[in-house]
Amino acid sequence: MSKVITFLFLVAFLFGNINTILIHLKLIKLSAIDSTNDYLKKISNESHLEDNTVVWAESQLQGRGQRDAIWHSEEGKSLTFSVFKCFSETKVLEQFSINCAVSIAVKKTLNRLGVNDIKIKWPNDIMAGNHKLGGILIENRLREGSINNSIIGIGLNVNNTDFHNLPKAISLYQHHGMKFEISELISLLVEGITAEIERLKAGGYENLKQDYETLLFRKDVITVFNDRNQVRFNGIVRGVTNDGQLRVETEDESINTFGLKEIEMLY
Repeated sequence: MSKVITFLFLVAFLFGNINTILIHLKLIKLSAIDSTNDYLKKISNESHLEDNTVVWAESQLQGRGQRDAIWHSEEGKSLTFSVFKCFSETKVLEQFSINCAVSIAVKKTLNRLGVNDIKIKWPNDIMAGNHKLGGILIENRLREGSINNSIIGIGLNVNNTDFHNLPKAISLYQHHGMKFEISELISLLVEGITAEIERLKAGGYENLKQDYETLLFRKDVITVFNDRNQVRFNGIVRGVTNDGQLRVETEDESINTFGLKEIEMLY
């Protein structure tokens, strides 16, 4: 069972001057689905999708995260949704810029709601303090050296209280001490994502990257890592490269870069 609801949002965003844009949002609300990303991918293969088409599931059964992790959602208490975004001039080599924009949007939206101490554990785990609040999964489709469109999936623990042997997980309710209206939260998040992506399209990648780096979990702090061979070492997160690799200063004071499956942070 699904509902299709159309909304119009006025969004103000800042990149030099304040501009206001009109967002046409088509929201498809589902009671349950295996994965909102997979559902959007399927319908985009079958028909033309409008920019800002959103799929929101009250229960997601087989959500995916990075490193093939499974995202478990709790019906009516978690927020799981995906947004379809169209691009035309963002180059393949700048794919990570979309990750930066979405991460910043999540952080700003939660701050707007009074939720503080939000960081991003590279590349896209959403952290509240030392606990995982949610995650982002972005899947890009490429055409002739540029990004044609992206499916941006977000999962957030909102009003959850039980995480079934996941001691590092936390919800907005547990972190902030109040319950949240999920329909309001999704509207604000889509508004924020659109604003930051407009900033990106206006040529703001370098500023977005700098903003993203300020959000990095345990940045400039000595941290324990495992490398791809499960060898443990100490390092300090210093930032990211333009293509999204993590820059880590090791004990010999050299800067090394790591891809997604080449390093694991222990915390």
